[in-house]
Amino acid sequence: MLMIKRDIKPECSSSIRVSPEEAVKKIIFEEGLMAVYKDKVILLKQNQFGESDLIVRALNQKGALISFIAKGAVNSRKRFIGGVLEPGHFIGVEYKLSRSSSLHFLRQAWFLKRFDGIRKNYDRLKMALHFLFLVEKIGQEGVEDSPDLFNLLGNGLTALETSRSLSALQFVFEFRLLLSQGILPEELQEKRQLFNITISEHEKLAQQIPAFSDLSSTVHTAVDHYICGR
Repeated sequence: MLMIKRDIKPECSSSIRVSPEEAVKKIIFEEGLMAVYKDKVILLKQNQFGESDLIVRALNQKGALISFIAKGAVNSRKRFIGGVLEPGHFIGVEYKLSRSSSLHFLRQAWFLKRFDGIRKNYDRLKMALHFLFLVEKIGQEGVEDSPDLFNLLGNGLTALETSRSLSALQFVFEFRLLLSQGILPEELQEKRQLFNITISEHEKLAQQIPAFSDLSSTVHTAVDHYICGR
């Protein structure tokens, strides 16, 4: 694979985007030595820690990975209502910023968008988890320089709720993920028509490139190699 730079059609802003003013983390107040912040994130991963705590990893709107420990979340019905910390949800969070580690203290969370359409179908849910896995592997902890990664994931999850061509959606998502990292297999670098197909246009892929399925294994292999090499 080669590093490339090309003029490509950018992925449009995610439909779950908020205004630039809201996207900036806001300090709510100082509590002891820890500042308390609010942010809006897509949850990528969840693990139970001990009997009642959860550790979750998320992507914020500037494309940074951020990790939280949610004390007592397993049994909480007030601060963490109704499965709010399940992967794939777009949520608002209030947390204390740790000064000694990258694991911050989650105080409460609330739903912004559930993507309920994904959870009604096994194949859609399976693909959503695949998207979350890829983004979690590619993102960087605390590095807020990849809003396109957030837009790609937000648009991917939104499209998954109603897509009539999951194979095309997966192809476009993975192709644009490779583009966002500046790498592509050589055999795809001259497929100029692919560079301008966004997530929202994925259902047109079969019409514009009838043989796209023949390229799918190339894209999947490139993604796997890139993930394994990180």
